[in-house]
Amino acid sequence: MSAIRALADQLALRSDDELRRLLAVRPDLILPPVPDFAALAARASTRVSLQRALDNIARPGLQVLEAIVVLSEDDGSAVPRERLAAAFADGAADDLDIIIADLLEQALVTGSPAEGFLPVGALADALGPYPAGLGRPFRVLARSIPRYGPALVHAVQLLDAAADTGAMTSAAAAQALQEVTADPVLWRRVLADAPDGAATLLARLRDVPVGSTATGGDGGASPAVRWLLDRCLLAPLDALHVELPRGVGMALRGHAVFPSLELAPPTGTDRSTRASLRDNAAFGAVAETLRLITALLWSVASTPVATLRSGGVGVRELRRVREVLRVEDREAAWLLELASAVGLLTLDPDDSRWKTSRLEAWEALDRDAQWLLLVEGWLAVDRAPALIGSRLPDGTSVNALAAEASRPDAPMVRQRLLAVATELSGAGQGAAPAAEDGRPGAVPVLTEQSVIGLATWYQP
Repeated sequence: MSAIRALADQLALRSDDELRRLLAVRPDLILPPVPDFAALAARASTRVSLQRALDNIARPGLQVLEAIVVLSEDDGSAVPRERLAAAFADGAADDLDIIIADLLEQALVTGSPAEGFLPVGALADALGPYPAGLGRPFRVLARSIPRYGPALVHAVQLLDAAADTGAMTSAAAAQALQEVTADPVLWRRVLADAPDGAATLLARLRDVPVGSTATGGDGGASPAVRWLLDRCLLAPLDALHVELPRGVGMALRGHAVFPSLELAPPTGTDRSTRASLRDNAAFGAVAETLRLITALLWSVASTPVATLRSGGVGVRELRRVREVLRVEDREAAWLLELASAVGLLTLDPDDSRWKTSRLEAWEALDRDAQWLLLVEGWLAVDRAPALIGSRLPDGTSVNALAAEASRPDAPMVRQRLLAVATELSGAGQGAAPAAEDGRPGAVPVLTEQSVIGLATWYQP
């Protein structure tokens, strides 16, 4: 039975409520409508649909998906629940069953605890070439790298002098090396003979399987690199790059796919401050932003901002705005984007200049209404000013207010980051607890690392 047919049969057994929940988390499956469960299963198995679904999978769910893909690729068979639990070196928690049930509900895997689990359709392609940060298996490397296949036979002889390699094929040698790396006793015996530096190099590639090292030329490689290459514990991709085979990567992780199942989000922050100090800093930033926007509008009212023929505001015009406002280039570009996002700057099509719009209405607003206008417009606009200054494929740079800085997913990204910042700061949970002396308590200090760390856990 094909994988799509098996998924179609499982979807057909779902109740109406179960199908509604599936379509709620994967709405692309129903647009346009499908005639039957076979078509629904086929659409759910496509790479595009699976990539959309992966955008909403948190770190634990992604780990389990990657573990299923890695383990099922070993022999192409379904992954039993016990084997999946063993994919995590610290032992999978009871939450593993909850995660699997959620993945089954989203039609990202098929199967059951009794039959084992398989990834759906093109899930392996959607996850990329290195699921779980592991390299490719020995047998795949042997097929992909011409000189690696014959080298595997020699590697078996080096690792096991008693092995009969006279008629051994590269496929058989790949299987033999896989068995060596999967056996903790044999693996420790291999590492015991390694020269200085080999363990350090392997550890460096444990989580990022492709690395750069000097392997070309006579004597170009260090003794540790040469020792690892001779035993096929590294696969040479070219003169300067190597790949850590999957079996070696798993051995370095305690003969598991992941060292642990990361169930808890990274919600901690290293520093705290007084709530009053945080609020004063926030009010100061709000006041400064309102002042700069007003100054920008007055500046543009007297001297409109010219655009380039290719679109956007050029470096010279941006420098003029920067000098008027006395800010850095990136902040000047961001202020131009912000004013444009809320309609305070508009592009005149007759002379291709950005001009002030609604200046009198802006100044007539109270400060809280001004701030609300900026915030609501900023959250909704499909622009990514962080791209300004970055290089395009043709070598040119992205300019402020240029079309290249448009990103349809920008509002979603902002909303998610705002939700993460709110969670980290404890906002919505009431006022900060008071200290023992009755003064307002401490609140967390949010950093770029803490916000991005938690956002990445929710959307790796």
